[in-house]
Amino acid sequence: RQVFFLDGHGERRADGGANHDLGEFARRLATKGLKVAPLNLATVQAVPDNAAVLVIAGPQVDLLRVEVDKLLAYVQRGGAVLWMIDEGALHGLQPLADALGLRLDPGVVVDPAAAQVQASATLALASKYAVHPATRAFALTTAFPFARPLAAAADPRGWRFTALVEAAPRGWVETGPLDATVQFDRGRDVAGPVVVAAALERETDGRAQRVAVTGTGHFVANTYVGLVGNLDFGVNLVNWTAGDESLITLEPRPSVDRTLELSRAWLTFIALFFAIALPAGLLFTGAFTWWQRRRA
Repeated sequence: RQVFFLDGHGERRADGGANHDLGEFARRLATKGLKVAPLNLATVQAVPDNAAVLVIAGPQVDLLRVEVDKLLAYVQRGGAVLWMIDEGALHGLQPLADALGLRLDPGVVVDPAAAQVQASATLALASKYAVHPATRAFALTTAFPFARPLAAAADPRGWRFTALVEAAPRGWVETGPLDATVQFDRGRDVAGPVVVAAALERETDGRAQRVAVTGTGHFVANTYVGLVGNLDFGVNLVNWTAGDESLITLEPRPSVDRTLELSRAWLTFIALFFAIALPAGLLFTGAFTWWQRRRA
């Protein structure tokens, strides 16, 4: 199975080691039997037919119109997409949002609960998941930094929208500046919980088409991918989008090795200390105390 990562516009790199890149996430996908490769739409005629999933992760400059047309053609013919939408501009991808029936309101999710784990309020915590194959048996907490809200548009274009993750139940969508005095403004900000990940499904040419959308790409970036259940959730999204529901599971966690290995010298010292030195010390202390009291 081939997973392509859109490239050529400053996206998070699948082979990158920078904090904002997706190197660790891509390596985990590779261990699951997925082939990971970049895809520059400016140099190919179309998204290859062997693409199991196309990942779009935070372009920093506008895509060319011809590139957007290739993306739309891929979706039109039933292609699977994992779109990680960062805060800010869409850089030419509004037609894709329209084609998917997505409404992308401005603002960043703020979660006061993040202070309990000594994190910034822009780290939205989630532990509530939809009953859906992509989140089957998933019970780990996930953390979504700088997330934007997701919703279905008034015209969903035939897509079935499922809110996979709701974050920040005591938070809100901050539409003002993110500074030290950020607070909920009734009438302007939107109270939580906030949808930060969604699944889109529809029938096309007699088969199911799947698209997964998250309100941030930071959650599987190298900086944050090790937080709680982020890596597991990201891998599950790719597996579900690719149609491999049998692979959706919690990743096995290696148990911590708590074995204490001591050298022969240390073992001898401990044996002599507890078998001879400690009892002798207690006996001497008791005898000395008895002798002091006798003299008194």
